[in-house]
Amino acid sequence: MNSPSVQAYMATLKPKTNAVDTTSLCSLLTRKFTQSTYIRIGNEIENIINIYANVDMKAEDLRPKKVAKGGYQLDFLRRIKEYVVYGEFKANIKLDTEKRKSTWKKVLEIGKMLFEQHGSDKVKPFLVSLRYLRTSEIPPCLSAMYTEVTLIGIADFFETVLETPMEELQNYSKYVKMLMTIADKLEPKEDEEELVVLDD
Repeated sequence: MNSPSVQAYMATLKPKTNAVDTTSLCSLLTRKFTQSTYIRIGNEIENIINIYANVDMKAEDLRPKKVAKGGYQLDFLRRIKEYVVYGEFKANIKLDTEKRKSTWKKVLEIGKMLFEQHGSDKVKPFLVSLRYLRTSEIPPCLSAMYTEVTLIGIADFFETVLETPMEELQNYSKYVKMLMTIADKLEPKEDEEELVVLDD
């Protein structure tokens, strides 16, 4: 490694950082988890929201039992009073160009399909951020990436669209408590090993 150019390059190498993106749902967690747990948390929030809609809201689930070949998996599709509400949930809306385009394209295409089935005045399609409770809290730089669709915070989605506030979404303290309960169930915290001192 006597080459000055190689040495200069080696000097620029830095260890991989494990920092979590602050715009991600996982940034709200109070301890570290594995990547697989981070992914599962978003899925479990989706499940909890749908269970809540079934049991507490009595909202008719309009999602198809089976996804047609080449079709989309729907996160949330319910009849709320006289409206059909579709919600696409995202734990992190800070996506690269290709994924971002496919996300808003999905919302638009499903919205169009629902418009044709139920009428445009009866359908409300949304892209729902699971990271932010309030739409006003979403950074403008992120909101600007989704001008094609209606982007909304998860608490606002419940209160203004579903008209049924969820207790766990009233503030971040309660929301984080719910997230940590889910995460701890998925990945229990290992007890610190007891230090045993052996006699000579």
